[in-house]
Amino acid sequence: MCDAISCILEALKFSPSITKDIFSIADRLNFGVDQQGLAFTRLDIKGLNRVHIRRLLENGFTTPDSLNKISTEALGGIIKNKEIAKLLKEKVDGGGTGFQPVENLTGKMPVPPSETEVTLHFTAKIKGKRTSILLNDKELFLPPALFVMLFILAIKAKKGKDVWVHHLSIKSMNARTAGARLKKVSGLGALIQNNGHGSFRLAIPPNNIGFNLKELKNHWDTRITSLIPELLSL
Repeated sequence: MCDAISCILEALKFSPSITKDIFSIADRLNFGVDQQGLAFTRLDIKGLNRVHIRRLLENGFTTPDSLNKISTEALGGIIKNKEIAKLLKEKVDGGGTGFQPVENLTGKMPVPPSETEVTLHFTAKIKGKRTSILLNDKELFLPPALFVMLFILAIKAKKGKDVWVHHLSIKSMNARTAGARLKKVSGLGALIQNNGHGSFRLAIPPNNIGFNLKELKNHWDTRITSLIPELLSL
């Protein structure tokens, strides 16, 4: 319900702060955690649930970074799950995540070999408030916030360098939530990557990304049309 209301508020161009608050409430209801616990849900760790998060908070671990101070074995004892503890430590310590720190990322975007054949085209057909993309040969219609988020990531990826986008740099929406929701869209999950520090990137080679400029220029959402100059400058 909250998720749907937030999309409506975005479409009606309500204040981004109001929309952000609604997205936050939607996440809290969805995961069954309080505001403090949301930071752990955004790590996107399969199997990590509200019980594990509550145990973390009760033991004073209020942010993912605070887990750097504890061993995997001790963490497993706290949340009563050794496998989840291992995944948590790998994520927060940087081990096994496949990411370099944001500040050290330069040059061309590294793309997983399995994703090099993926193609993404912003066909920008309109269906209600949703806008289309073509992922390989599959047509998907995305709600406003998700389309805008993907569009921003695609423009960055098209540049081939400095491809990480921090969620706080996007003022028109709750970009962290939009990025997390994009990862749940069929076919996009492995392509939307986050570094555990609030930044996202699109793991598709620049030459595999295309745009229907005619439709994008005439799009109803000003967040999209405002990005056209940046796209044309590529």
